[in-house]
Amino acid sequence: MTAELRQTRATSADELCREAYAASGGPVSGVALVAVGGYGRGELAPHSDLDVVLVHEDGLDLGDLGATLWYPLWDSGRRLDHSVRSMSEVLEAAADLRVALGLLDARHLAGDPGLSLRLRTTMLADWRRQARTRLPELKAMTLKRHDVTGELAHVSVPDVKEAEGGLRDAGVL
Repeated sequence: MTAELRQTRATSADELCREAYAASGGPVSGVALVAVGGYGRGELAPHSDLDVVLVHEDGLDLGDLGATLWYPLWDSGRRLDHSVRSMSEVLEAAADLRVALGLLDARHLAGDPGLSLRLRTTMLADWRRQARTRLPELKAMTLKRHDVTGELAHVSVPDVKEAEGGLRDAGVL
């Protein structure tokens, strides 16, 4: 699949998310809908889910914004991996390496662009500051995945995403 096709898929998904956010009555400040992971990088392969986080300022009550936002996305038939978290909750969740890796590719979709920018810059700064401990953890996680899935070129039923030499390794690089 070409990069252009992946970007076209991401652009279409962006439009869907922005429309859902607008229809839900999401505020323009204090709350942001952010794409993360592969979707944040703008790399949507066929059947990829939309990884999104509805981030909000600490102490802000969102009411039923999450529910009214998610239903149109579910109804569209797109698979959705979503969460609603305050800024401090996002940073706490980033203690998990997989969460931190996804947040490194955070990209603003709707709502408060300043909050999205703050999330992204905070995550990048934290990654740089903790690289000495995070990179060995990433290496161990990658080697464990390789042990489980095998090498892409040598398994009878290859997992193109997870196997050694697959798409996940390209992202790690």
